[in-house]
Amino acid sequence: MAAWFFPWREWRKHPLAPALLYIALLAIPFLLVASRRGDRFAPFFPLVAVICAWAAVYCWRGQVLLRIGVAAIPAVIVGLTVYFHFLSDQARDLSGQRMLDFVREVKVKAVGQPLVFCKIENRGLAVQAFLGVNQRGRTPREVPASGAWVIAQGPGDQPDAILESQPIPMIEGRRLYAAPAEAGSAICQRGQGSAE
Repeated sequence: MAAWFFPWREWRKHPLAPALLYIALLAIPFLLVASRRGDRFAPFFPLVAVICAWAAVYCWRGQVLLRIGVAAIPAVIVGLTVYFHFLSDQARDLSGQRMLDFVREVKVKAVGQPLVFCKIENRGLAVQAFLGVNQRGRTPREVPASGAWVIAQGPGDQPDAILESQPIPMIEGRRLYAAPAEAGSAICQRGQGSAE
């Protein structure tokens, strides 16, 4: 938006031009995808911090900001933060908090052991990302030779589950659960996302 107000030569000379260009380039994929998961905003935060610091120094000096567009970026980020922390569906139904509690428990129990994910109905639930795993959409049919912890979804009270989350509305009230599995055992075969 700010690019409309002054020519490219002046825009290039501005100290925030690289940061604003980077933010604009990061925003393009958001226009093309349907989901707006909160974890996908992480690459924006360092640049927004730079812009906010620049705006704070400018205000501290008592100077007027050059363009409203630059001043609006911190306001938009604050608005998005408030939305995702207090007003979004995940914030209201506690799906995000329940998932994070489950992730913390898994990190404590499964230290140093591989994690394998069965299919989870809602791809907007970023369990794999928070646990540092990317299966690229593939669902394994058996446990690797080293053994692993299997993470799946189910209705609750799974007999083999060591860890179980609170009901998560984003997956229709089902629960996430984690269970250790022996090397070579069959997994992710029965029902949607069940471990055996």
